[in-house]
Amino acid sequence: MDFKLELVLIPVSDVDRAKSFYTEKVGFELDVDHERSDEFRVVQMTPPGSACSITIGIGITSAEPGSYRGTHLVATDIEAARAELVERGVDVSEIRHFDFSEGEWRPAWIRAIRTTPPSPTSAIPTATHGCSRRCG
Repeated sequence: MDFKLELVLIPVSDVDRAKSFYTEKVGFELDVDHERSDEFRVVQMTPPGSACSITIGIGITSAEPGSYRGTHLVATDIEAARAELVERGVDVSEIRHFDFSEGEWRPAWIRAIRTTPPSPTSAIPTATHGCSRRCG
């Protein structure tokens, strides 16, 4: 039996700001934006090429805004992914490379993707990882 992760709920304090960040800056596709009332709104977005989406909104989780940490976006070319995010206006840290074996797999991490100014209640991806062009 296969189990597939398809949706992650991320609590945010400002749904429109987070939606704008993910769709306009990071490039996620907007799948759903449904508002039933002032107490319920669901916004679902999917990264290009991903089978898993994120959902933000109002009345969808009891978790505190800003409490979710550890979202990972995976890219096959970390340098190109970082360049694209920077071009879109995302405040992205420098890439850190970790060599685990000579000439083999070289995972790299972008430590943080932040908004400017940073907000402790923002739902922002905290890491992107992928491989450098030398991936094996």
